[in-house]
Amino acid sequence: MVKKTQRDSSPRRPKDERVQRLSLVERKFLKDFGQVLRTEREAQELTLYGIEERGYPSWQHWQKLEDGLRDLKLTTLLRIGKTLKKHPGELLGRVGLKV
Repeated sequence: MVKKTQRDSSPRRPKDERVQRLSLVERKFLKDFGQVLRTEREAQELTLYGIEERGYPSWQHWQKLEDGLRDLKLTTLLRIGKTLKKHPGELLGRVGLKV
């Protein structure tokens, strides 16, 4: 029988393999984009559960996006735009991206 251990109390680390392999600049972008998502969701007075009511598949996944713990695929970006009723380019434009 395997003994259960206590949960690690270290800071939240990305579980998504793709996020773990990203550079610091790329991780910062994900965090900044997540903040844009959270700000827009709250501006529309949507809860995380309300995101699912608008058609996004999982509020848990959305929360990880807001926390910068998940990498984005293009199709995810399209779903986000549809859910928030905003053009994806508008959302991306709010991130202070320096190339």
